[in-house]
Amino acid sequence: MGDKFENHDLFLALIAPTGTDLEPVVTCLKDQLQSVNYDLEVIRLSSGLPKPPAGSDEFDRIKHLMDAGDELRKQHGHDAVLKLALNEVIEKRNAKKDTSRGTAYLFRSLKTPQEVYSLRELYGKPFYAISAFSAKERRIKNLTERFSTRDTKDTDANYLSTRDETDSEKSNGQNVRDTFPLADLFLNVDKLGPAKEQVHRFVELIFGNTFNTPTKEEYGMFIAQGAALRSADLGRQVGAAIASPDGDILSIGTNEVPLFGGGQFWPDYQGPDPRDYVRDEDWNSKKLKELVRDLLKRIGSGAESPVKLDHSQIEALMQDIFSESPPKHLKGAEILSVIGFYRSTHAETSAIVDAARRGVSIRNSHLFATAFPCQECARHILTAGIKRVFYIEPYPKSLAEEQYPDSIVVTSSGSPADKLSFEPFVGIAPRQYMWVFAKNKRKKKDGTVLRWIPTEARLRYGRPIDFFQKVEQQWAEQTKAQAK
Repeated sequence: MGDKFENHDLFLALIAPTGTDLEPVVTCLKDQLQSVNYDLEVIRLSSGLPKPPAGSDEFDRIKHLMDAGDELRKQHGHDAVLKLALNEVIEKRNAKKDTSRGTAYLFRSLKTPQEVYSLRELYGKPFYAISAFSAKERRIKNLTERFSTRDTKDTDANYLSTRDETDSEKSNGQNVRDTFPLADLFLNVDKLGPAKEQVHRFVELIFGNTFNTPTKEEYGMFIAQGAALRSADLGRQVGAAIASPDGDILSIGTNEVPLFGGGQFWPDYQGPDPRDYVRDEDWNSKKLKELVRDLLKRIGSGAESPVKLDHSQIEALMQDIFSESPPKHLKGAEILSVIGFYRSTHAETSAIVDAARRGVSIRNSHLFATAFPCQECARHILTAGIKRVFYIEPYPKSLAEEQYPDSIVVTSSGSPADKLSFEPFVGIAPRQYMWVFAKNKRKKKDGTVLRWIPTEARLRYGRPIDFFQKVEQQWAEQTKAQAK
C-alpha cells in the first residue's frame, strides 16, 4: 500500500430485486466508510430518467421509471441508464470541497448485467458490486405496504416483482435475476445484524485489513467455482464442493461428460474428445427438437386432429420455437425446460459420485453449488444425506422444492432440523476471493503485529482518476445528449 492510494475514488453498486429494503445497507456503508475517512455519495440510476407525472402514486411512479428505463435501453443500449447517471458522479466530484477525505460513489441500483460489465470496464478494481438478498414474500409485503391505497396492491406488487426479476417480453427490460449473481459481495438483508457485520468486514477488507480471513462458506464456494471452470459444457459452467460442517473439503464436481472407468473428462485424456462442442450440438437440445417435432407431426397428421400441419408448417414452427428470439407467445414454454437428456454429469451429482467412488462419507455435510441445483440433483443430494446446500445463481427451471416439499425448503432464515435447506450464499464472492484475501504486510521488522488502523487505512486497489476520467466523461455526455 502507500500514500499514493490515498483519496482514490471508490465505486460501489447495489443489486437487489424491487421491494428489498436497502436503507439499512446504505446507512451501514456510510458509517463504515466514515471510519476510513471516506464520504458516501448515493447515485440513483433513476434520477436521470423523466420524472413521473405529478400526483402519481407509488405504483405508478415505479412503473413509469421502469418504462422510461426500458425505452432508454431500447434506444441506446442495455447500460444507457447507468451511463446517464455518470453525469451525477461527475457533478458531485466537481463540487467536492474537502479533499482531505476520499469519496465512495454508490450506484443504486443496477438492473442489467451490462451495467455491471460496463462499470468494471470503466473503473476496474476500485469497483465492487453488492447483491442484497431478501425473500420474495418479504419483498412483496414491502411493496404492498407502499401501495396501501390501491385496491389491486397484491396484483400490482407481483407484477412489478416479476417484471423486475426478468422482463421476458422485452430484451431491453430489467433483468435482476441474471444481474444478481455477478456481485462481489452477497448480503442477506432479511438477517439485518449479520448483514451489517458483513458490510463492516467488507469495508475493512477492501481497505487492506489482512487479518479478515475467509469463512467456511466463502472457502467452500471458492472451491466450487474453481471446479466449475474446468467444464466445457455448452450450456454453462457449474461447480460443486461438498464440505464437512467444520469446513473440510470432502469432494468436488463439475458439469462435464463422464468417462468409462470413472470420473470425467480432463484435457490429457488419451482418446477422442467426447465433449459436446466437438459434436457441434448440445445433446439435450437435439433430443428436445426430436420430441417437439414428433409431437407436432402427431398433432398435425392425426385423423381426428382439428389442426392440420404439413411439413413446411412444422419446420416453420420448429424455427420459431428454437430461435434465439422466439415469438412472444412461445417464450417460456415449459417443454423447453426439460433437462433429462444432458450428457454431462451435473456438478452436484458429480461431487456425490466422487465421494462414493473414494469411499468418503458425506452424510450431514454441506454442499456448495455455483448454481441452484436442479430437481434431478436435488434427489441425489437428499439420498446422500447432505444437510445444507448453499447456492449463488438462481435456477428457475428447478422444481426441487415443488417436487420434494416434504424434504426440501428454500430458506433465508437458517437450516431446519427436519429438512434439507437450500440457502443463498452470503459473503465475499469467489471472483474476489484471490484479491481481497491476499496478504498485506502483517508484522513489523521487530516481529510485532502491524495492526490495521481505520484512520490510517488506504484503499487496497486504488486507481488514479486519469485512468478513467476521459471515458467516464465521454459516456456521460454522449448518453445525456442522446436522451434529450
